[in-house]
Amino acid sequence: MKNKNFYKLFLFKIFIRRRFPFLYKILHYFWWQHFVRIIWPLKFKPKGVLVYVGLNKGNSFANIHYKYELAIGYEANPELFKDLTKKFKSFKNVKIFNFAASDKNSEENFYISDNQDMVSSSLSKFSKKLKQKIGYKKIIKVKTINLGQHLQDLNINYIDEYISDAQGFDLTILKSLKKFIINNKIKKITCEVTRNFRNNIYFEADNYEKSFEDFLPNQYKKVAIGESNLKEGEFQIVPDSYNSYDVMWINQIK
Repeated sequence: MKNKNFYKLFLFKIFIRRRFPFLYKILHYFWWQHFVRIIWPLKFKPKGVLVYVGLNKGNSFANIHYKYELAIGYEANPELFKDLTKKFKSFKNVKIFNFAASDKNSEENFYISDNQDMVSSSLSKFSKKLKQKIGYKKIIKVKTINLGQHLQDLNINYIDEYISDAQGFDLTILKSLKKFIINNKIKKITCEVTRNFRNNIYFEADNYEKSFEDFLPNQYKKVAIGESNLKEGEFQIVPDSYNSYDVMWINQIK
């Protein structure tokens, strides 16, 4: 019954977003950017560390960064990064870097997608299908960093929440955090994953859900699945047309 209710709510959300996109955008913005942000500090105190990879325009990051003493974000696209620095400049707890999180320190091609807000941009090449559907706006060179090493250089020794929306490159980046993971130094992990047994829309990177399950130690339990804004215990029924969705794991070791 609970899953059916979540599914109905999910379908209603999709309906409003597609039928009345402008209204949905306004309601979503005011709920997360104003109402929740005002109410939350009245009941709770910021604590811990958030690491967020793939900020894009920073809307999802803005929904949660104020809950943490330190919120670290990464965005590879220099155009978006410029706007992000303006958007978050007044928040002392926020640090944003114009790097492409990866598993190595290098300089690589970054494929800027030709869709709204360039949301499908990635270090991974597009498949033939994705090229036909969206295509590249342009290809630029970006600086990549080994995320695990970069966080250690920042003297981060524990991550309360890690979120990744890296368009097909999430597992590659997560593997750079192996030392954090095996030493139980990350509490909550949320990543966008490719649905098992579907064609990968990005080349050169394995991002299948089963590969995350193989990589993560047993103490990381899957606690949520859905499109966005996951909550522990909610396993949404994602439409079959979706090639990817978000998955949340929580370390069960206190």
